Amino acid sequence: MSQNVSRRAMLGGVAGASLLSVAGATALATGAQAATAPAVPISTPRIADIDKVEVVNQGTAVPRLWWFELKTAHINFNPRVNILFPEGYNPNGGKRYPVLYMLHGGQGPQFPGIPSGGQDFRFWHQGGHMVPATAGRDIIVVMPDGGNTGWYSNPVDPWINKPRNWEFFHMNSLIPWVDATFRTIPEFSARAVGGFSMGGFGALKYAAKYYGHFSSVTSFSGPASLRREFGAVLQWAQISAAADIGNPAGLYGLPAREDLVTADNAVENLERYRGKRLVFFSGTDANDVQEGFVHRGHQEFSAALNQRGIQHWFHSFPGGHGGNIFSGPSAVVAEVGSIVSSLRRAG
Repeated sequence: MSQNVSRRAMLGGVAGASLLSVAGATALATGAQAATAPAVPISTPRIADIDKVEVVNQGTAVPRLWWFELKTAHINFNPRVNILFPEGYNPNGGKRYPVLYMLHGGQGPQFPGIPSGGQDFRFWHQGGHMVPATAGRDIIVVMPDGGNTGWYSNPVDPWINKPRNWEFFHMNSLIPWVDATFRTIPEFSARAVGGFSMGGFGALKYAAKYYGHFSSVTSFSGPASLRREFGAVLQWAQISAAADIGNPAGLYGLPAREDLVTADNAVENLERYRGKRLVFFSGTDANDVQEGFVHRGHQEFSAALNQRGIQHWFHSFPGGHGGNIFSGPSAVVAEVGSIVSSLRRAG
């Protein structure tokens, strides 16, 4: 069943990152600080050579939050990832934790706390209140780069910046590296994914396409229906992706490859959400064209899920894309709390 409720939440606050060298980070992570963040990776994941990652730099931003710069064959630069650890995290202890992956949105208007106005691995820390949202909660939060307009996909025909295979990087490299390096519970019941806008699309896509990876999925204003509005939503994705790959039809091809669109389209993969915790938020501002597409897609998605008897929670809020849902911390904090409660407990 669905629930329609008005919710408000925030984007604000912010601490600048204090970047440390690997050696400096190791030194500072001794003593009392070792209880809140690991010093260096404590093991090496055993995965295929193409999917291996190498840590080339790392440091801390605020207490509990570390960033890592990773070298990967899937991306033509070194993407970064923020990892937020619970209080008392001990890299050498026996306790293991559930993991929440939070995906950022694409290029867009200025957000409080994001100096560039765009979005990257810092979004959920600097703008999404993830630090206070996880205070006192036993969960590891992973917040990776996803490209300016990468759409959490492997583009079929990039003209520039090759490779930009964000889907391969996240699913084949990042998750295995996180599970091999940190004290996670590496299983379906202890893993969740969420995101905003393009990242909300990525969360819905990953949860369906990689069925056994995530038991909880949350989309804040992420498109759930690519084919509606006479293809306008799909074209929005295709054209915006050109900022990353140069080709305005390079994400899915021209004509678009129908098999790839179907595989990524939430409304065409309904049964793959059955038995999972599925939550999505969108605004009702009729003057916001972008959020209008999203909201109508969410209504379509919710109706289709209801028809099949698939449980989900659909929350509407007054405002446009990235608007009122991020005007205060309440909705994000409440949603993180609900996610943690739905996952296997740390132990």
